[in-house]
Amino acid sequence: MADRSSLGFVGFIFGGVTAAVMLMAVTVVFGHVEGHWVLDSAPTAITTTIR
Repeated sequence: MADRSSLGFVGFIFGGVTAAVMLMAVTVVFGHVEGHWVLDSAPTAITTTIR
């Protein structure tokens, strides 16, 4: 059975990972909104000739 201190340590690790993921998500969203990063490529024009 786990004691309080080990559960607190595991919670601290999970909290740190959660904070890191949230910080990365916020960074990606703000970069996309400001136009620094393009998540989708520009549409490609396709032309065909009918003979």
